[in-house]
Amino acid sequence: MKGVYFAIITWGFAESLRFLYIKVEKIFGGPSGFFGIPEPGSLPFFKQIDFSEKIHYYYLALALLSLTLWVLNRMENARFGLILAGIREADSLASSVGVNIMKYKVATFAICSGLAGMGGSFYAHYTHFISPNDFTILLTIHLAMYAVVGGLNKFSGAIIGTVVLSIAGEFFAGYGFYQMLLFSGLTVLILLVFPGGLVELPKATRFAWLKFFKKWKKSAIVT
Repeated sequence: MKGVYFAIITWGFAESLRFLYIKVEKIFGGPSGFFGIPEPGSLPFFKQIDFSEKIHYYYLALALLSLTLWVLNRMENARFGLILAGIREADSLASSVGVNIMKYKVATFAICSGLAGMGGSFYAHYTHFISPNDFTILLTIHLAMYAVVGGLNKFSGAIIGTVVLSIAGEFFAGYGFYQMLLFSGLTVLILLVFPGGLVELPKATRFAWLKFFKKWKKSAIVT
């Protein structure tokens, strides 16, 4: 499975697990979820840290974010990332030169799932509550939108997309009924102007300035 089929299968499997969590109350808490999840200070690696204030969670979140960015940067700029780029462009060609495609796909899926699980664990300890209703298809759609709007060719695209759309969502929150319309319209507009995501903005800006400078220089010579 690859492409859109892989995305559909992944979503279907996640939804199946979510409905399983809802139905099995004795083990997973059912639709009400789990209450009273302790703060990270009860875990072995964080026993010396006081989490009585939100600022402490901020520093922990910053540390986890730094770790995530370091891992993703290493994946993108190392030989591992070069191989993944080759698989993305032409997996049959990569396989023909001896690349174990399944090995790299599984490794990538495992690493990214681990990072997502780390974020989910932090969320549970921060809110002291977690429920299957926190992880619906809407969350998946929003995460995909962040990545696509930012740009899929670089991991920094997901960061840019998250920042821009999160700020836009807060700005449009005061428009009530029109909030989703404005949010969706902004998303479509960005993708129409920058099909590759907002990571193309610096390149597009340089190209526009270069084109303007050449045109100005040509007109100045003629004059």
